[in-house]
Amino acid sequence: MSWIDLQYLLLEQHPTTVAGPEPLTHAELAQQALSFAAGLQSRNIQQIAVHLLDAGDFAIAFLGAWRVGVRVILPADLQEHT
Repeated sequence: MSWIDLQYLLLEQHPTTVAGPEPLTHAELAQQALSFAAGLQSRNIQQIAVHLLDAGDFAIAFLGAWRVGVRVILPADLQEHT
């Protein structure tokens, strides 16, 4: 396992995958996150609420929003153990 600093995560290619029902390669993660970021930016969105169960989808949304300075709100799921 190798560490990737967040500021470089979407800029440099890494031979890693994101776990999930359909694992993503790093290139796929970066492409989808940057595409999501472009969509947020083109709509001038300032904040989003994110509640996703799939780790890949969560990473795409979170990293895409982070990339363009959109505030991410993580709502509570109202489960006692969390």
